[in-house]
Amino acid sequence: MVALQQPLPPTHHDMPASAAAQPQANTAIPFAGTAAPIGVLPHFAAPQPTVLVMKERGFLTGDDFSVEDSNGVTVCKVNAKHFTLHQSKEFLDAGGSHLFTVKKKIVSLHGSHEGYATDGSLLFEVKGKFKIGGSKMIASFTNAADKKPIEITVRGDWIDRKAEMIIEETGMVAATITRQFMNLREAFRDKQTYFVEVQPGVDLVLITALAVVFDERNNEK
Repeated sequence: MVALQQPLPPTHHDMPASAAAQPQANTAIPFAGTAAPIGVLPHFAAPQPTVLVMKERGFLTGDDFSVEDSNGVTVCKVNAKHFTLHQSKEFLDAGGSHLFTVKKKIVSLHGSHEGYATDGSLLFEVKGKFKIGGSKMIASFTNAADKKPIEITVRGDWIDRKAEMIIEETGMVAATITRQFMNLREAFRDKQTYFVEVQPGVDLVLITALAVVFDERNNEK
């Protein structure tokens, strides 16, 4: 498993008075006691909550980019495949080894993406769904750790960068997307940065891929 450490929470002296009085932003249900990691790459599931720092401009410009945790540790890298029919992106580990490739399906009513393993086999599929006043998509995959079918629904308001990734079978929130996170320094806060808080036992690279697809789908509207 990836052992990514979280920063210590700020003291009241480090926080603005208004922020110190507010509750923490994490509303996700913890995965305490989960028998198996959730995702397609179980060795990328961390044993503690992990905050991913995401840069919107990497997705919009089609540039290659890296995704780090809140301590600056690289979780994965994403290489955009320029001038390809399926607008594909390669997801790599921190050392540059290929993990999987996400491709956009050309013929799809609400926009679908598929994730392929290094051997070309289908790892997961993401289908867009119509939702009034927001965005919704459903990711389907066979859980690598126990071979059970899993569906994760991603829904929220992309304009405000607020979304939840919910495991349909249990109703647990696997990850949340937000503009603000109290445990991060003010230097991180800018209009092109948002954060994905991932619960323990959930595949960090899969969640990264879902955030990338959610970003792209909403910016195509």
